[in-house]
Amino acid sequence: MSIEDIQARITKASRFVSALVFSGGEPTLQPKALKTLARYAASRLLEIGLETNGFGMDIVSDMLDEGILDKVFMDIKAPVDDPVLYGKVIGLDEKKGAEAAKNAVLTLNKCLNAGIEVEIRTTVFRGLVGKHEISKIGQYLDKYPQVSYAVQQGVPDNTLNLKHIKIFSRDELLEMVKDIDIKNSHQIRIRTIENGNERI
Repeated sequence: MSIEDIQARITKASRFVSALVFSGGEPTLQPKALKTLARYAASRLLEIGLETNGFGMDIVSDMLDEGILDKVFMDIKAPVDDPVLYGKVIGLDEKKGAEAAKNAVLTLNKCLNAGIEVEIRTTVFRGLVGKHEISKIGQYLDKYPQVSYAVQQGVPDNTLNLKHIKIFSRDELLEMVKDIDIKNSHQIRIRTIENGNERI
């Protein structure tokens, strides 16, 4: 599908929607197309959202500077002070894990300094990212009370070769976020197969 085809679809949809969210994959891996379409959507008076892992910090920064980004939904995959685990979750080594965590933090700060809305997301997988890691991420986010936080139930189909792992239940996700909700003023959500999106 060409850029022009997508623009035509945006034009048609813009009569019925107020926002356009770019998701993926990782949208910042196609910066030219992303920015072209974001500009076009903004010209149609749509708000622009971006789902990202934060690794394409420069692209996010460009979009913020250009005023074509209104909300970011960003994955923080693991505690940002644990490069080994961060690397493991993204399927790379410790060095790349450290770089990914650093870029996520820089992207978060850039977005907040620009005054846009941010939702942080963490997807949990048994034996990889669970209650302890969610607690550490929650403690880190204490300094960002304006950020909302969603803990998502990972469904290990072929993801990370975890097909055999039992998924966390809704009750287990509720237990993970219980302490976070007590310690700060974030908007806390869980997302599960059982009940969808729930604000806690």
